[in-house]
Amino acid sequence: MPKRSIDPETGEPALTHREKILIDAYIANGGNGQQAAIQAGYSANRADQSAYQVLHREVVQQHIRDRIAESHVTPEEIIGSLASWMRGDLSEMLDESGQVDFDLMKQKRLGHLLKTVTTTTRETKAT
Repeated sequence: MPKRSIDPETGEPALTHREKILIDAYIANGGNGQQAAIQAGYSANRADQSAYQVLHREVVQQHIRDRIAESHVTPEEIIGSLASWMRGDLSEMLDESGQVDFDLMKQKRLGHLLKTVTTTTRETKAT
């Protein structure tokens, strides 16, 4: 097994390339270690175990804490966003005819409740 390189700034063992990718994927996907490990190139058969081992290293946990602190997002903002998603009512985006009204949605600041929008048009023939 190759020796881990030393971080010149801290003098501690540096993160490997795969560990850095795992951390980025873990933060980006909201904390799914197994999926992050697969994205980082760990075997899908043992992805959960690999994620567990990497994510329980103190240097990795510190790196994640640092990344979260750099984001300048407060716990209050996170809780506010989660509460908004939890309490969001999609019916508030509909106009009187039951169609999605994007202007109304923007006005009520409910755009975060939509993931994707698909428009379907149907042509009918008169009989």
